[in-house]
Amino acid sequence: MFKLAGGDGVGVALGEDHDSDGNPTIYLGTQNGPIFRFITGYTSIRPTGTSSQFVTYFYLDPDNNNVLYYAALSRLLKTNNALTVTPTTWDDLGAGLQNIRSMATTRGTYDPDNSYLFIGDQGGNVLRIKDPQNATSLVIDGKILHHLLQQLQKQAVLEKKRNRHRWTIDHSIVRT
Repeated sequence: MFKLAGGDGVGVALGEDHDSDGNPTIYLGTQNGPIFRFITGYTSIRPTGTSSQFVTYFYLDPDNNNVLYYAALSRLLKTNNALTVTPTTWDDLGAGLQNIRSMATTRGTYDPDNSYLFIGDQGGNVLRIKDPQNATSLVIDGKILHHLLQQLQKQAVLEKKRNRHRWTIDHSIVRT
């Protein structure tokens, strides 16, 4: 075990590419926006002109380690060249979110028609971007959680009208 950095538990990701000694490429963030790539030494790859939350949120696609996403408050940046990206070569997909807090991609072989980037933001939204590796702007395919909550609220209102004074328990979700 070896120590590369320390701090308040910001993000880290291990790439599949290795140096001549067999060590993986490491991506790590520190407080308030800095992000580094470590191969044989540290290289700052923080996108130029970006601001960040205290926790620096980024996401390395686990199925394609060339693709790296960076959350700059309400803006999303990406690169399809994580091993060579510099602070000035990120693609800025734009703004429109409320402080990005988490990201994840669909897993498996990439298919532009069925691959997505999911983003959770401070506003409680879960957003979906279709074909994220080829995205050139922040075109959100859907607000998943918001839509789901609306549907659940409608269903609860209908159920309440049907069963005004009767309580029911769905035993299929009760686990012992």
